[in-house]
Amino acid sequence: MKKRQKEISLHLSFIVGIIVLVGIVSFFRWPTDVTGASVRSTSCVAPTSGMSITADTLLCTGTYSLDRPLQIHGDHILFDCDHAVLSGQGGQGMQIGGQGIIVKDCTISSFNEGVILEPEALVVFEGVRYDNNGQNVVQQ
Repeated sequence: MKKRQKEISLHLSFIVGIIVLVGIVSFFRWPTDVTGASVRSTSCVAPTSGMSITADTLLCTGTYSLDRPLQIHGDHILFDCDHAVLSGQGGQGMQIGGQGIIVKDCTISSFNEGVILEPEALVVFEGVRYDNNGQNVVQQ
């Protein structure tokens, strides 16, 4: 009887955790206007090797060669690649630390480790593609 109660408690904890995660992701989405279209700044940035990202960022569409990883650190950050390709020749593509981070519409290609997640990282990946990496995502 106690074992069954413990199993039910674990299942409920898991379900509550999923609901909380979905709530976090939903809360930190780009706002929409009355037509449902995304509302965001139209300015984009071209990523550079070792670039530090600490706030919402929209990359310019294109292919970018990186010899040092992008550093994404902070909480509640939307990193939107807008279908950009981040390419390397080994090494690491991104290092991510923080909670409530969304990485969206990236292609991460030809790195030894595509993404390194620091121990505290809580990240949601949407539309991210991996191509020819030694390891795609590594949790430290």
